[in-house]
Amino acid sequence: MANAREYDVVVAGAGNAAIVAALAAREKGAKVLVLEKAPPDWRGGNTYFTTGSFRIGFENAQELMSRLMPQIPRSEIESYVIADYTKDRFYSDVMRVTEGMADPDQLELVVNESIPILEWMAKQGFEWEPRMGAHAYRRGDKIVFSAGGTIVQGRGGGAGLSDRGFALLAERGIELRYNTKVSNLLRDSRGKVNGVAAQNREGIQEIKSKAVILGCGGFEANPEMRCRYLGKNWDLAKVRGTPYNTGDMLRVALELGAAPVGHWGGCHATFIDAEAPQPPDRAMTDRTRRISHPLSIAVNMHGKRFLDEGEDMASFTYAKYGQYCLEQPHLIAYHIFDAKVKGLIEDYYHTDRCIEVNSIRELAEELEIDADELIRTVEEFNSAAKTPKEFDPAHKDGNSTVGVSPPKSNWAQKIDTPPYTAYGVCCGITFTYGGIRVNRQSQVLNTEGEAIPGLYACGEIVGGLFYHNYPGGTGLTRGAVMGRIAGYQTAQE
Repeated sequence: MANAREYDVVVAGAGNAAIVAALAAREKGAKVLVLEKAPPDWRGGNTYFTTGSFRIGFENAQELMSRLMPQIPRSEIESYVIADYTKDRFYSDVMRVTEGMADPDQLELVVNESIPILEWMAKQGFEWEPRMGAHAYRRGDKIVFSAGGTIVQGRGGGAGLSDRGFALLAERGIELRYNTKVSNLLRDSRGKVNGVAAQNREGIQEIKSKAVILGCGGFEANPEMRCRYLGKNWDLAKVRGTPYNTGDMLRVALELGAAPVGHWGGCHATFIDAEAPQPPDRAMTDRTRRISHPLSIAVNMHGKRFLDEGEDMASFTYAKYGQYCLEQPHLIAYHIFDAKVKGLIEDYYHTDRCIEVNSIRELAEELEIDADELIRTVEEFNSAAKTPKEFDPAHKDGNSTVGVSPPKSNWAQKIDTPPYTAYGVCCGITFTYGGIRVNRQSQVLNTEGEAIPGLYACGEIVGGLFYHNYPGGTGLTRGAVMGRIAGYQTAQE
């Protein structure tokens, strides 16, 4: 490897946060080295497996989209129906779903920088497009975006966002090494982090630098750590994203004295295809996810419902509902739809084996679950479903069940119009919420609350923002916001 004094900044990891950090440091004149644990055909961390969507606070969506997406005709943008989503709403939604536990300082920073970071990334060369999919519905000649959803994503989704990031690293002349795992942090006699120990096929060598940025994810791909911190059956959950996020540098940082923070017993866990392979099929990117649950009833192998499918918009429930599968027999469940909503089901479901029949009994027989119990469940649900208002998939419509447990708080239409369809789902873990503490400068703090000199962090290795639940699109926003700060701060060193 290179001589000890060649680099100003070493970045561990190559997902969204790490790439932004590297670009920011390079913009300020630093000589940057990016170390990617994965081989080239697995590069990009979890970013590649996302939709590439960013949650932002905005008040004039059409104007914002026109600035960020010059390739979209203005006439098309004006056909979008998008309710304002202010910074105050962004802040309150994160606080609401995290039960008031999100670090207010970190959250305020992310919210306030949410639009500036997209504009900065556009200037760097990233490209944006409207967030469609499950969060937008055609109504006549209009496209209606779900309330409280995300409206902007990287062009080409998470895969496009990731690939564009690597192209920009190459354009900026930033050195990138694959198959290179950071295994330790180096420090000088004063305790300042001044490099890393990196392992590749040639062995372990030391790389000196003036600062190090950790952007290398959590421990979701480590079954031992999942079981230790998350609890029973979490070692059996399927990994939705990269298999390379095994918590190595998280443990090293803690051993160095970094302060642990956040919800170490919590994680982002969504419904995914029950037949999704392990390790994940990278070519599927994010297409294994199954988040049309608000339109369905979800039942287990005994034919019983086990959650409120309509508690909130999908972007506010999808990241917590996957974990309920780990509590069900055989760790599996089924989303059941009738013909009334067939055209609204997210296209990703069609990559899965679909069971479509004309009666609930036939459906149970095809699924090999208790037919009498499933029929009883559907009949009880239908008797309880009240629809005094017009069904509205883009907003919480208040059409709820009465007298059945668990309830369905919105979109509670009767399951009574054949053909009926069902899709198997299981728990897919995306990332973990527990991490290390940083300040507003992305400096890693020790257990005494002091900055560890020379050490910065961004992305999913950072804790403190997410507890219990997660609003869709917030992770990429936080990663980019704090990645840019980390890059700028390290360049100053």
